[in-house]
Amino acid sequence: MTAREQAPAPAVARVWVLDAPDAIDKPYDYFIPEELRGTLTVGGLVAVPFGGGNKKQLALIGELATASEYTALKPVLGPACGGIVLSGDMIGLCLYMKEHFLCSVGDAVRAILPAAALTRLKTRYALAPDFSDESTLSPRQEALVRYLRASGPALEEKILRDLGAGASAVLSRLTAQGILTSEAVFSDSRGVTIETAALLPPYSGYQTEDLVREVRGAKEKEALRVLSLYGPTGVTELRERYAVQKATLKKLAEKAFLAIQQETDFRDPYRGRETSPDVPLSLSEEQEKAYRVLRTLAASGEPKAALLYGVTGSGKTSVIRALMDDVIASGRQVILLVPEIALTPQTVSIFRAHYGDRIAVIHSGLSRGERWDAWRRIEAGEADVCIGTRSAVF
Repeated sequence: MTAREQAPAPAVARVWVLDAPDAIDKPYDYFIPEELRGTLTVGGLVAVPFGGGNKKQLALIGELATASEYTALKPVLGPACGGIVLSGDMIGLCLYMKEHFLCSVGDAVRAILPAAALTRLKTRYALAPDFSDESTLSPRQEALVRYLRASGPALEEKILRDLGAGASAVLSRLTAQGILTSEAVFSDSRGVTIETAALLPPYSGYQTEDLVREVRGAKEKEALRVLSLYGPTGVTELRERYAVQKATLKKLAEKAFLAIQQETDFRDPYRGRETSPDVPLSLSEEQEKAYRVLRTLAASGEPKAALLYGVTGSGKTSVIRALMDDVIASGRQVILLVPEIALTPQTVSIFRAHYGDRIAVIHSGLSRGERWDAWRRIEAGEADVCIGTRSAVF
């Protein structure tokens, strides 16, 4: 196909609005602005204006098209949720759930994705451009206006955190009077980032005394001394243990003495806990027979079920672990469900002894951030085994 014959880029996104009530839960067409064409993907999440008030809403792209049967379309505002994309199977599951479980597509998406994965709608306030007369303001109103004049536009949660919960009523009144403007904005959830400072070549090979002589400031000398003695060190540890501030590290980075590296730290409440001893597998004849049957079912590529029955201590866990090893060796992942949260720690202890940090845990007793980090590890292929309660099936 020549360049002249290439198919036009999709100009229409057919989306499911996540907060649409069941009565109007259907696909809606939006036109894709020129600058976004070629950047959106089926299964991606975007922000769109919805309803008579054009309120910003999250939406799932179900289809991309070159044209629409409708003439007047609202625009897609942009991608959301940090580039998360649901696979075709996940979209199919959402539509299946809508038809069979009397829920909306948005309900299904929120069941599949952890809450922290979805951007949150927040309100940002700013002073109206034409406001100048403060003579009619009460003391509390005047304090809030001074705050916004000094800080610039600010999210409601930050204003309430700085000025107290009583500022909420003041925000509403000043907005109604036209003194403040408000807009809805999306805020992405973020993971935990660890920053580490490390000397750059050739300074990493210097003797400590020679390295310290390269700078004049006492704070810079201390930073170089610590990094020379202990190697790459966390920025937080440098600040708390050695009183080396990040501003000092930035100056040294600008002078090419060191680099500040960032990496994502996945929150894991079970990290560092004591594990059971990792016992080598040795299946009995009866266990081997059960394992072979289960292995055949797992390799069939079809939905299968089996009941592995045995009294306590008969070695059911060994059979399950042998099957898990086989599934993981084939390049697939394993979901191990437990009936209740209370059984999770002992299950994690048993299997982490063998699989190490290639285990992720998901259940409702974890924080939003912990579930979000576990989901990201699974999605990135950094976990072979997911242990959890029923919610982990998604």
